[in-house]
Amino acid sequence: MGKSVGRAEVAKAAGVSESTVSRALSDSPLISDEIKKKVRMVSEQLGYFPSRTATLFASNKSFAIGFVVPYYPSIMPFTRPYFPSLLDGLLLGSLEHNYTISIVFENHLGRYRSYYELINSHSYDGLVFAITKDQFPELQPLIDRSLPFVLVNNYQEGAASIYARPDVGMTKAFEHAISLGHSHIGYITGDLQFKNGKDRLAMFEQLARCYHCTTTIV
Repeated sequence: MGKSVGRAEVAKAAGVSESTVSRALSDSPLISDEIKKKVRMVSEQLGYFPSRTATLFASNKSFAIGFVVPYYPSIMPFTRPYFPSLLDGLLLGSLEHNYTISIVFENHLGRYRSYYELINSHSYDGLVFAITKDQFPELQPLIDRSLPFVLVNNYQEGAASIYARPDVGMTKAFEHAISLGHSHIGYITGDLQFKNGKDRLAMFEQLARCYHCTTTIV
């Protein structure tokens, strides 16, 4: 059986230090692209592949993103098309940057007491919240400490967010209904505990006044 190859052998063959090998293989910004390429080439030639644990330790990253989804015992989130569609996009993005995605059920954090602890423990490098209620105080510790997270279909001061504004789609829906000769328009609301539900209802009511329509809201 041949002798196993370690970091020292790669460093000697590449003409660099062992610490440079570790940094190069963990894609550290402290190492030039030229050195990274050389170290990776030598590593492959010698058959040296560092353990994931060692790589994570050297980089101080988990290379994992937590995808936070609401949890209702009666309705599991992935039975609805919204959440799988978001997850598809996250997975595509994560593959490009060598990250993994894990599902985190809202307020079911296992041994962790808060989202702050979840990130601070290095279990995840950041969190993506699929949707959160309008009043969601659990976010404030993340904002106060400038920890990385993104809100989808919600917005809050101090937080990065991706939000689909309701004005364009709602306006087109009204214009279409009016073009068909309708003047009494019904609207089925979403969950008004969520900001996007409130914003869509507010836009509907604004357009109804603008177009002088009567309404039925359910």
